[in-house]
Order: sequence, then C-alpha cells, then structure tokens
Amino acid sequence: MLKKKKGVSPVVATVLLVALTIILAAIIFLWARSFISENVIKNGEIVANSCDDIEFDAEIIGSELKVINQGNVALYGLAVRKIGAGTEETCYPLENENSPSIKSGVSRGINIIDKCNFVLSSGDSVKVIPVILGETDNGERRAYTCDESFGKELTFEEI
Repeated sequence: MLKKKKGVSPVVATVLLVALTIILAAIIFLWARSFISENVIKNGEIVANSCDDIEFDAEIIGSELKVINQGNVALYGLAVRKIGAGTEETCYPLENENSPSIKSGVSRGINIIDKCNFVLSSGDSVKVIPVILGETDNGERRAYTCDESFGKELTFEEI
C-alpha cells in the first residue's frame, strides 16, 4: 500500500511565510518608532536647547501665581506641580486658552487654586516649569515642557 502524504502545498506555505514576515516587520517598526521622537525645532535648533535661554521669575501671592518673563523666549504656558505631604499633582493652567503666551517682558497673574483645583496648605511646595512652543518638520506647532531643572520652586504661605 502506498501512503499518501498530506501537507501544505508550497504556494500556501509561501503565502503564510510572507504574511508572517510582514506582520513581524510591522510590529518591530511600530515598537522601534516609539523610541524615535519627532524633531521639534525652535529658532533653528532643537526645542530643548531653547530652554537654556528662558529667564523668568515667579512668586505666589495669596492664591495668585505671578510670572514675569524676563528672557527673550516667549513662554507658551506653564506646568505647575504641587508637592504636598505625600502627594504630587501637575496642572497646565493656560492650556485651554486661545493665546496662552507670556511674551518677553510681560508679567501675568494666574489664580492657580481656581485654574488647577489645588488645595494648598501653608508650606506646600509649588514648582513652576516653563512650556514653550516649537515646530515639527512638517510645520505643525507643538508645545514642549522643559525639564524640571529649568523650573522655579516656590513655597505657598497662607495670608
């Protein structure tokens, strides 16, 4: 008796191998893409380098955060981080405004208790971190939050 061998035809096997290869390539591409960020440029250089040129001062008076931009780089916004007893919250108080910039030489007051829904107690620490605006390679404008080392740490004191 002759035994008939059963198996997958060479055409079907080839199609399955090609499909498997394409799926693996797509997975590796998407995974690797997460490591590569899109270049965001400001003033002809990478936006992170513009953080070095930021000069601002901030103080808390009552519930108002007063920010004065003393540098040549416009601040698009601010990241305000409240550090309390065992808690840490971050808020972007200018995020939903049409033109949130704080231009060079301009001061601005922001009620952080209302805008951020913070409950501040005397002695709580508040860190104000600058957010600037850059452009991607395709011309899209994108906000960039500078590193915490460029921020100002303030202490809230109740009046």
